Amino acid sequence: VVNLVVPDMMKLINPLPEKIQVSNLAITSVSDSYMTIVPGSRYSASIDYEIYAPLAFDSGMALSFDYDIEGLGLEFDGVTVPEAAIKMNLINSIPVGFDLSAQAVDSDGNTVDNVVLTVDKPIKAGSHVSPSDQEVTIKITNNGDTFSLHALRLHMSAKADNDYLGVSLNTAQGLEIKNLVFNLPEGITLKTDNESIDE
Repeated sequence: VVNLVVPDMMKLINPLPEKIQVSNLAITSVSDSYMTIVPGSRYSASIDYEIYAPLAFDSGMALSFDYDIEGLGLEFDGVTVPEAAIKMNLINSIPVGFDLSAQAVDSDGNTVDNVVLTVDKPIKAGSHVSPSDQEVTIKITNNGDTFSLHALRLHMSAKADNDYLGVSLNTAQGLEIKNLVFNLPEGITLKTDNESIDE
């Protein structure tokens, strides 16, 4: 479980009113017993109340963040990878869909220009009761004789989904990554001084 820290969190929440006025209250007695009221005496009464105000996305919501999947350790010199792919299942119980892009990152935390990653589809919105579950494929194109994929950087951006406006948020919701697989359908080519070796 990864906790993403959001700077200036309170700026994301619409201001709550300092005063809430309630009218036309229906008062119900909790006891059927009678009491005697003496004229000129003082009496007091108490009430219990509860305000339930869950958080929810409104139509103006916009959200973006990066998340690194580290520890892949795929770094080679003198290697050509003609085609590769990363497949994973993304399970989303957040009531908003995400556009997804990806970058290769080396061991120093820098993005790798000659390794291009293309994502085949966005992430569908879901809910705590009915999360979306879809397989996403990230196609990898390697331009050059080096291949570096120490980490996979996912960039996610979202805007409000009209079908999920006002759906309550809770701490059990999130975005889960499962079944991550790295695939080399055409193998790799090792380049030496005199020859190429395909594997």
